[in-house]
Amino acid sequence: MRILLYGFRSYLHWKKNITEEIVKKVEGRKNLKKAVFPVRFQKKVFAAEVEKYKPDIILGVGQHPRGGSIRIRKNAANWKKVNKKAQRKKIYKKGEPIISLNLALLADRESRTSYIFTDGIGNYSSYIFARNY
Repeated sequence: MRILLYGFRSYLHWKKNITEEIVKKVEGRKNLKKAVFPVRFQKKVFAAEVEKYKPDIILGVGQHPRGGSIRIRKNAANWKKVNKKAQRKKIYKKGEPIISLNLALLADRESRTSYIFTDGIGNYSSYIFARNY
């Protein structure tokens, strides 16, 4: 089984992104590919890594400015918002509004399930991967 673990580079006023540090600290394994993506709303950025590695499981980690615990994303929405002033736009014109993610992880005392949709790169990448791979 091949696993793709991914996080993101720093962006905006964040000088570092904890997800990049997490991905780098995970010990390498034969069946594990680690990737740190730039924060860009471009499908090809994500597609290239998946098409090259062909993972069975894709696991992304994200950063939340008010996150006090690990959040397990259960859904991804068909929208993106590239900055605070921009209007929400669909990722795919004819895409499903919401896609349930098929990861069967349960929350525990140090985590929680998140059904809240965000506008950011975490939602965007989750939707791209869930719809296409």
